[in-house]
Amino acid sequence: MYFEISLKAHMISSYILLGIILLIQFVHYPSFHYVAEKDFTVFSNFHRKSISFIVVPTMLIEIISAGLLVLLKPNYQILILAALTLGTWISTFLLSVPLHMKLSLEKDKDTIISLVRTNRPRFIMWMIKAILITIWF
Repeated sequence: MYFEISLKAHMISSYILLGIILLIQFVHYPSFHYVAEKDFTVFSNFHRKSISFIVVPTMLIEIISAGLLVLLKPNYQILILAALTLGTWISTFLLSVPLHMKLSLEKDKDTIISLVRTNRPRFIMWMIKAILITIWF
């Protein structure tokens, strides 16, 4: 029972995060280029705070459920999903967050390009997770 609940929570949170990251990767982050410089820091801070209300709880559900799955049934499939989850967290906090913090101070074309580029690993990891979850479970 606990395994099934944890798996459902993990599946749902992973699918939600994939949907969010698709929108972010292909629409939202590229749109940063089109925000006027005088409005950019307000926009950037709005984005960072607003998206956190959606992403932070969903990522917490994702990592907690991954940990529970590892504790309850540590087979190779679960360990791969957990490793991908950990990878998205590492990428988020080592790459995306520092770039967002830099953009909260000023608009910088190179930082926006880096944000889009360094977001690709998260997009790829969440895509792989969604495919594997769908195939395996």
